[in-house]
Amino acid sequence: AYRQSRPALIKGALSALLAQDGVLSFVRDHGGARVFCAFNMTDAQRLVTLPAGRWRHDSAAPFDAPAEQHNGQIILAPHQGWFGVDAA
Repeated sequence: AYRQSRPALIKGALSALLAQDGVLSFVRDHGGARVFCAFNMTDAQRLVTLPAGRWRHDSAAPFDAPAEQHNGQIILAPHQGWFGVDAA
């Protein structure tokens, strides 16, 4: 249901794809709406640098554990994901 409510996740162009240190992250962009997705696939918390933009956590996202956000980075808990929308 969440994916269906975000056209950028359905038909958006994929960019800023990174896979490092057990974290997969990417941006989907469609019609001026940008969504940043990060998934921690490890047993330890990970520091993730947000791409350029004014990202805010999307509270409608399906993951329960919000990440701590500081100075353009998030601390992502083990086996969690984070969805952000660009407020720019």
